[in-house]
Amino acid sequence: MIDEDLAVYALQLSTARYMEIRIEKTGGEEVVFVNGMLKESGFYETSGFSLRVIDGGSGFYFSNILTREEIRRGVERA
Repeated sequence: MIDEDLAVYALQLSTARYMEIRIEKTGGEEVVFVNGMLKESGFYETSGFSLRVIDGGSGFYFSNILTREEIRRGVERA
């Protein structure tokens, strides 16, 4: 699964004593009626992740960009 691969990738990048990553994807369908008439409908999906790192101090990073590059940036900055 892609999310599991990204989580393992993040953990392998870190040299911290403790690190956790949370990945979330949500989605749904939206239908809008006005005066009984269909005005619009569609699907949506959002995703993102957060990192928490503890190694002498603590750091946190979050993003709605779910890519390897963004996870690497998060590990470096957290």
